[in-house]
Order: sequence, then C-alpha cells, then structure tokens
Amino acid sequence: MKRLVIFLALLLVFPASFADISGDPCQPVNAVWYLTNYLEGPDNCDGYDYCIPGSLTGTPNGEMTFYGNYSDEIWDPFGTGYSINMGLGEERISTRHGEIHSLAHTIFDFDTAVWTELLIVTGGTEKYENATGRMVFHNKLPPSPGKPISFNGPVSLVGFVCTP
Repeated sequence: MKRLVIFLALLLVFPASFADISGDPCQPVNAVWYLTNYLEGPDNCDGYDYCIPGSLTGTPNGEMTFYGNYSDEIWDPFGTGYSINMGLGEERISTRHGEIHSLAHTIFDFDTAVWTELLIVTGGTEKYENATGRMVFHNKLPPSPGKPISFNGPVSLVGFVCTP
C-alpha cells in the first residue's frame, strides 16, 4: 500500500515523466494567450488572408499565431438568427525549443465574442518535429450579463503535446 501511495504521489508531481498509451512522452499544456497584433494579407501571413499573433505565457511559453482565410462559414444551424462562424485554420506556437503546428477547428459566436478552438497537433520543428496531441483554446463568458468579453485576452490554452 505504501508503494502505491508513493507511486501515485510521483505521478501527480511529475506527470510529464510518464508516457501516454502510445508510449510517447507527453507534456501537459496550460498557458494564457494575449493578443499582440492583427495582420491581413498573404504577404504578412504566410499565404493566409489574415493572422492573429499573441504572446503565450505558461507551458509552453512563447508566441502563438492563428492563420486563417475569410472563406470561413457563417452558420445558423437552428434558424434562430444567432449566427456562429465555423472555420478551419492553423495555429503555430513558437517556443525556444521549436514550433508546434496544429490544425484549428474554430467556433466563434458573433453576439458574445466567445470562441473555442480544438487544436490537433500535426508536428512542428526541432523538438516538436513529429509531435502529436490535442489542445483546447478558448475564452470565457463574462462573470455577469452586460459585461464585455475581450478578444485581446486572457485566453486559456490547455491540453497535451507528445514528442517521440
């Protein structure tokens, strides 16, 4: 019993040192993003229509940029008049250990300015060359009705990145 308690304590203290089911070591992601700029045009945004760079503090630490196109769909699935934007883009996280690349599946509510992205890690550079993982990037509703939501941040990034 004492060994089990010690093992569980180590698992809680050092989760990054244990492997996921596939055997790849995974690092937890828990960071906060703040907008630093908004750019438009393929020349400024690596071929995309627009990009939204921001600073990322926590794990990982660095810069995180969304790359997207204006062809995203506006969707009102229930005919309520409350449109949402559904799109696909790319998120790139630049760290001192390399870049993490991911596909971003985005839902944005125009009325509340609340959005959520499911990020599927597709690889990267240096340490993250063959990385995999999943992350969720989202802002929250205001604490009470009538208070504004800021697109500028803070925005939460949580999940995991696994490196071979």
